[in-house]
Amino acid sequence: MKKIFASLLAVLALGLGMQAQQIGTARFGVDVGFTSSAANITDFKVSNVSGFHAGVYYQIPLVSGLSLQPGIQYQMKGANLGTATGDVKWLDTVVSYIEVPVQVQYGLDLMYLRPYAFAEPFIGIAVGTKSSTAANNEVTDPGKAALNRLEYGVGIGLGLEVWRFQLAFKYFWNFGNLYDSKSQSVSDVAGAVQTAYTEGKNFNGFSITLGFFF
Repeated sequence: MKKIFASLLAVLALGLGMQAQQIGTARFGVDVGFTSSAANITDFKVSNVSGFHAGVYYQIPLVSGLSLQPGIQYQMKGANLGTATGDVKWLDTVVSYIEVPVQVQYGLDLMYLRPYAFAEPFIGIAVGTKSSTAANNEVTDPGKAALNRLEYGVGIGLGLEVWRFQLAFKYFWNFGNLYDSKSQSVSDVAGAVQTAYTEGKNFNGFSITLGFFF
């Protein structure tokens, strides 16, 4: 019995040692998660739109608890606008982006786990958009609605690493205008979208991400 107990302790110690070595070394990972976003628009009753994100990243430990984690992600952001003036009673907008986030992390290596805080500037490019009203009119081509394809912003959050897993909660802000200027050739729905998102209004929200290191 004592030998079995000693063997179990040895296996546990070996596992924790291997885990401690993995935390603090450069490694590649994949992630997937949930995104909820909205926009700060005063003329509408704004509610969040839910989406998902997925991508790959590479964690590079630096010094004194600092790590750099660049990545590439497919990201969905949007907002639902209701009680608008005029003919549009509600307006649902979702934009898909390919983003390049660069996460700067500061954490504590506690043998088998690592809690950390982070800041994350990002840039992205729109690869698709969909806007619809109660009448089910839609705009699916970003070019037709004069969407700003380039996005940029920043996120801040907290995370926890346990073994090969990384769980992170982040709040983000998109900066700049979502749309350029109103085009004369767009549909009524596209025009309503542009009118709603003028003067610097853009998406903001939060995300929850689960990652796995290889």
